Amino acid sequence: SESPSLIPSASPSLIPSSQPSSHPSSVPSTVPSTQPSALPSDTPSVTPSRMPSISPSNRPITSFMPTVRTVCDDSRAGRVSVADENFEGPGDPLAGWTNGVISTDRPVDANLFVRETTTFLGPFGKDLGAPTKTFNIASGTDSVRVKFEFYEFDDWDGDSGALGFGQDKFQVGVNGQLVDLGFFKKEDSESASGVSNNIIWQHTSAYAPTDVGFRNDPDQRHDVILDIPSSYLTSGTLKLEFIAVLNVGIGNESAGIDNLNIISCPLP
Repeated sequence: SESPSLIPSASPSLIPSSQPSSHPSSVPSTVPSTQPSALPSDTPSVTPSRMPSISPSNRPITSFMPTVRTVCDDSRAGRVSVADENFEGPGDPLAGWTNGVISTDRPVDANLFVRETTTFLGPFGKDLGAPTKTFNIASGTDSVRVKFEFYEFDDWDGDSGALGFGQDKFQVGVNGQLVDLGFFKKEDSESASGVSNNIIWQHTSAYAPTDVGFRNDPDQRHDVILDIPSSYLTSGTLKLEFIAVLNVGIGNESAGIDNLNIISCPLP
């Protein structure tokens, strides 16, 4: 009874059905919602709660810190005299010595006055054995101080190897370990100190180079001190060797030892 309409009830959309009819409710931002870190992803983004130590944890501190110990100086209580040898006697001044020889030359003192008639151990040098003696040390000894006078006679050239001369030095053997006191030169007044094989040493010139005997070359007396720790004394003995490292015989250059004094100190 009612004619159908010639006009469709709804006009078709001009936009294909696959195209959304409206814009998305949220337009994506061109900037990421979270700014990426400038560091690579395998680098921690935060600092560890505990910073690692710069030094390895198993590195002992004592490997680079000096050992602190006492020496047997005049301030120590309970000091004991082990030896006091001036090579005058009474008795045999060479008792117990190997390669020992006695001279009656007359060195001078620090004021350049001739001493009283005296003897000393030497002269010794190239091609002669080093004067050597072993001393007994009591158990429980903490350290030992050795004092002596070292005579530098005649043509010592110091460290002159590059000039074609000798390399003249003085050493002390202590229970098989060398303490190198360095080079000595007839024109120089040498004073030095150091540590060698854990033995503290020092030497001081008693007077300026002065001719006191043998050849007509300057001579010197050096006052030497060695402080020897207990690690050298476990055997109960102390072996000393006096070594003049010279390149010419004793007619040209030599060494001597006088007023050897050894003192021990007990453990604190």
